[in-house]
Amino acid sequence: MGRRRDKRDLSSLPDEGRELLRKAAERGRLHSEEVDELASSGKLEEGDLENFLDAADALALPIEEGGEREPPAEKPRSSP
Repeated sequence: MGRRRDKRDLSSLPDEGRELLRKAAERGRLHSEEVDELASSGKLEEGDLENFLDAADALALPIEEGGEREPPAEKPRSSP
């Protein structure tokens, strides 16, 4: 029988997938919009999306519907 793949092993994912999971882990959640964007980017090979979702599941990252993008960091205003 074949060995079971560790779902937390991200080495088979492209860089974009690993980076998205890293950012999502920092936030504690993954947005469905991000998953859709990654899936439609053409950067994932067949089966990579399943591996990506398995990894998100193994990291206990909930996927929120819609999802707001992280707002850009505001620059501190300098006092006049």
